[in-house]
Amino acid sequence: MSKAKVQIVSTMKKEGILLAIASIQRRGASLDNDIQATALAIAAHIHEHREVTLAVKLFNAMPMGSRRVALVHWFIKHAFVKVNMDKDTRKDFPLQFDKEAADKNASDEAKGLLLEAGAKLQWFDCKKEKELHEEFNPNKELEAFQKKVAGWVKSGKINAEAVADVLAVKIKPVAIEEPTLGEVAGE
Repeated sequence: MSKAKVQIVSTMKKEGILLAIASIQRRGASLDNDIQATALAIAAHIHEHREVTLAVKLFNAMPMGSRRVALVHWFIKHAFVKVNMDKDTRKDFPLQFDKEAADKNASDEAKGLLLEAGAKLQWFDCKKEKELHEEFNPNKELEAFQKKVAGWVKSGKINAEAVADVLAVKIKPVAIEEPTLGEVAGE
């Protein structure tokens, strides 16, 4: 942030701050609605044309910190999209067309049902943000990781033997100190 912006921000009074917060809230709700409508149109495009470039463009256009992962979860559920896991291409093409899912849902009726379901489920509800007390709790992070690994094993994505040690770890409650300013800032 430039010195001029810091000076303006540091002199803002409570009334101005409250107006700025109200503006952010209105613009945020409007942005969420715009993303939902655009995502639905993109899902229909993917169903018809079997390509995901518009989904990638929307993903890349979203502001940092704007729950981009939730949007990807929404696309996976409603638009024949999968995550590109190839280390050589995933930076430029983070999403790919999921031919297998498209082939399973090739009928117009199935596509229509996917779009109807997508209209009912807000994109930002596909991956909820963690509560603050969970975000800063290492015990909850370890438990969540174990649940995720167990789910991968159950679905056959990974071999149980490869992660047996992870699943065998017993999580004992640890006294948690509240993070300091330096810890939160990554110092």
